[in-house]
Amino acid sequence: MALYIKALVEPGHIDWMKLIDLMSTRPARIIKLDRGTLNEGVIADVTIIDPKLEWTIDLETMKTKSRNCPFGG
Repeated sequence: MALYIKALVEPGHIDWMKLIDLMSTRPARIIKLDRGTLNEGVIADVTIIDPKLEWTIDLETMKTKSRNCPFGG
């Protein structure tokens, strides 16, 4: 997500609503899952993002099996 924000949203290529559509609503619709919305009665698969929060990515403490991150350090 950080990469998409840095490469697409911050330079103004797309806005936040387009990114949300591309990352949640549209994929759910393509594979016919009742997800990616805030509709009543569906599973609450919500992620809260603070675009002003800054942090340093530490590859040693990341909870992932993949270490190929463009933002390491």
